Amino acid sequence: MLAEAVDVASRTGLRHQAAMARVNLAFVVSRRGDVPSALHLYTVAEADLTGERLAQARLDRAETLISAGLPGEARPLLERTLADVARRGYACDAADGLLLLAHAELADGDPERAAATAERARAAFAAQERPGWALPAEHLLVRARWAGGDRSAVFLRAADAAADRLARGGWDEAATEAWIISARLRMELGRPPRALPAGVECARARGPAALRAAAWHATALDRWGRGDRRGTAAAVWAGLRVVAEHAETMSALDLRAHVAGLGDELAAFGLRLARSARELLLAEERRRAVARRPVAVRPPRDPARAAALAELRTASAAHTAATADGSLTADELAASAERLCRLERSVQSMARAGRRSAEGACRDPAEVPPTLARLPDALGDRALLELVRIGDDLHAVTVTGGGAAAGGSAPTRASSRTSTWCGSRCGAW
Repeated sequence: MLAEAVDVASRTGLRHQAAMARVNLAFVVSRRGDVPSALHLYTVAEADLTGERLAQARLDRAETLISAGLPGEARPLLERTLADVARRGYACDAADGLLLLAHAELADGDPERAAATAERARAAFAAQERPGWALPAEHLLVRARWAGGDRSAVFLRAADAAADRLARGGWDEAATEAWIISARLRMELGRPPRALPAGVECARARGPAALRAAAWHATALDRWGRGDRRGTAAAVWAGLRVVAEHAETMSALDLRAHVAGLGDELAAFGLRLARSARELLLAEERRRAVARRPVAVRPPRDPARAAALAELRTASAAHTAATADGSLTADELAASAERLCRLERSVQSMARAGRRSAEGACRDPAEVPPTLARLPDALGDRALLELVRIGDDLHAVTVTGGGAAAGGSAPTRASSRTSTWCGSRCGAW
């Protein structure tokens, strides 16, 4: 219908109406996961838009760029748009744009700038009496300060307060992530652990994938603080299974990126827990398995799966808006979150069914990669050398027909001698 509206308006010379229809079409196409087409439509439409409609179209285009993993392209677009918005006095658009810009800056590796922009966004939302939207800005501020290296006691108090406010506001996933940052800060500062948030145990089994992954990460940190190393490792691997399953079935970057980011943090935790060469290789391979998943910038060919993904994106956006606006009761918000879970499971079931069908028809069993248990035998008289980075140290895992061994060195040293870490905790396969 929107495509028809664009065609009719264009043929009759109604340029503004055609541009408005084209922007709406771009928004819908973006929700379907067709990034190239959406960006093209936005660019064409902007030539015939002015004023606030032009600003809003550019904000939507920037959001599409960020979701497609192009924050570096979104930043200059947002900066130009915000400058124009400020001159024209579009206050509501300014707050929304600042939140988008902070997301882009953090994703683009500029946490200091992201923290400053997130603070401006929070202040703008508060001034407009939009407290529900101020909370995601506060969550982003906490993430940016952590990424920027702030390890102060002042920041610890701010992270604790943010986690509490986010939980009260219904932002369960963001609250858990803020608690995780608080827990990690407490470890670095030598402070006693804080009680695990209420509802985390339930969230590990229920809820969207991002919430489940965050809940397992929080559980791992809680168990580590209580000296339960075995329980910590079990929580890390459980969280990584959630991340791996999500990456395996969600091919679009916008649906995968945040969960994958949580997976990176869990994988780093798992690498530090490794006490043998086998555990180290297993943890690194789990991390790489998620990172190597191909990313799709267009909808899948299967119409049913494409429709399910579009419905998931729409439901996710509606859930976020409802949480921020406070327009739903607690029970209604819980029902909305449960709907997201059902949609995720539906998409995952479709993806698995399609993969099983494709593998059954096309895949040669001889091409299936060996499991880690079979790897030494599969290598024969060859050897595998895998480099693993843990913090500032670089470790090497070697696998031969006889097993595996690990060694490591700080990158600043010229020698390749085994480090103390590996000498005490890495051994035979």
